[in-house]
Amino acid sequence: MAQDGALPAILGRLHGDHPRIAILAQGALCLVVVWSASLRNLLEFVGVTLSLSAAMVVIGWLRQEFAAAHRPRPLLVAAGALFLTEATAISFTALKMRPGSAIAALLLIAVGLASHYARGLRAGATSTSDATSE
Repeated sequence: MAQDGALPAILGRLHGDHPRIAILAQGALCLVVVWSASLRNLLEFVGVTLSLSAAMVVIGWLRQEFAAAHRPRPLLVAAGALFLTEATAISFTALKMRPGSAIAALLLIAVGLASHYARGLRAGATSTSDATSE
């Protein structure tokens, strides 16, 4: 991700065959997370985060299915809809029963989406300024 410009360049520097600084930074962040919460809280947080992430993948896949096909395949659409229903139920149940974990997962995903769109806006501004300077 650092080599793509999404993270600071120092994290993308290779030391031999591996990015030593990125590995150390990730290890340090993992230790902070593990030491800051109980196993139950971590598992709930990871479960909600993975459920929401998978749901977003299925939404993207369904959008692609509808855009690419003149007649979307009904069995695939039904499977996607069933998955989204279950992922939504899991997310709402987690939000109701353990709001802290669910809110933390939502905040993490929101920060990721915001940084993704901000990076896209910066890339668009850069390409626009490059095109006008020519």
